[in-house]
Amino acid sequence: MEPLDFTRFFEDKNYLKLKNNLFNYLNRKRLLKHYSKKYIKHHQRIADIGSGISPVSPKPEKTLFIDISSPALDVLKKQGHKTLYGSITNLPISNNTFDSIFCSEVLEHVEDYLSALSELHRILNPKGIAFITVPCWMHYWNIDDEFVGHHRRFHPNKFRERLQAQGFNVLEVKKIGSKLDRLLTLQTVKQFDKAKKINSLLVNPYIAANHLLSYAITLSTFFSEDKLSNIFLFICQKD
Repeated sequence: MEPLDFTRFFEDKNYLKLKNNLFNYLNRKRLLKHYSKKYIKHHQRIADIGSGISPVSPKPEKTLFIDISSPALDVLKKQGHKTLYGSITNLPISNNTFDSIFCSEVLEHVEDYLSALSELHRILNPKGIAFITVPCWMHYWNIDDEFVGHHRRFHPNKFRERLQAQGFNVLEVKKIGSKLDRLLTLQTVKQFDKAKKINSLLVNPYIAANHLLSYAITLSTFFSEDKLSNIFLFICQKD
């Protein structure tokens, strides 16, 4: 399975409509909002880094969305969001700028992810909070990881050590995915690769089904064992 070139989909209205209604995105965004609530209540400057067209910040009106995809940023601009073009390994941002940062499902796409972590730490205010989600466990590696351009899946304990080495204090680690999430994601990618094009007649029924599935996945995360959880959230504070 060849890596996917996402840029060709930005002119497809069906894709844009469907992308932000997929079960895994809805689940991740819901849980990020839930777990971040107590930390960002009074935060005024927020960054969503590597947002693509699917941002996760629960306070978009106070958020700067940063990405290396100009087409993705154009989509967000049309929705009225503040955007900035920039690479996560060399962010055009001054030191100590943001109260909180969201970086969700980004670092697995970055070859030099340690430089990316260093940049996240640099642009956070002292005592600022970073919310970072990453896919975990190499035993879950499959063709869909190659399809979407992953370099790796992380080991939760080792990733925690990397965060601490960069100067973060890891406050909490939460399970965001489950085995159900993993199986459904793999099946969805296989079907998408076969179809190549999205049937407009199926978009609305597919969206409705995805919303129902997202709640099933959210529920499943609370009962999932660590080894079966495919995505983890790391809530970190800049020391």
